[in-house]
Amino acid sequence: MGTIDKRTTQRGARISSKYADEVATAKLVDLVAAGVPSVAAAAEAVGVSVPVANRLLQQEFRRYYEERASQRDEMVGQQLRRYDLLLRPFFARALKGDEKAADRVLAIMKAMNEMLGLNAATRVDVQVNAVDEAVSRISRIVEGAVSQAEVVPLRRMLPEAG
Repeated sequence: MGTIDKRTTQRGARISSKYADEVATAKLVDLVAAGVPSVAAAAEAVGVSVPVANRLLQQEFRRYYEERASQRDEMVGQQLRRYDLLLRPFFARALKGDEKAADRVLAIMKAMNEMLGLNAATRVDVQVNAVDEAVSRISRIVEGAVSQAEVVPLRRMLPEAG
């Protein structure tokens, strides 16, 4: 019977803690929305530590955006269908050489691509250390400061001629 009481007490404490987190989260969100100058000030007003306030706010924002993700997907789908309907009459004319229709098609396609994020810049991450090492090896080869043992593996990496 002692184990059941302990579990019941632990369960009650978890529920109470979860409820306290929900109340604190609601208060934090209200304070932030009201323009409290910092999370620290909001945390102090609610009576929680700054790390706890940050965690609760992050969880709430994550929940908020996850709930709206399906709504966003539905809206994107509706907008894409609208663009598709707009595109149809101009597309055939554009293929026949109508410059105005071609411009309209390209404008609609650009809007669709922007909505889908297809026009976003891609990030290229160059490892500077690897480039520096390659330049260093090349300069040592040119200066003749490389032993035959160092040149052999480099020659194996060259593509076969012919």
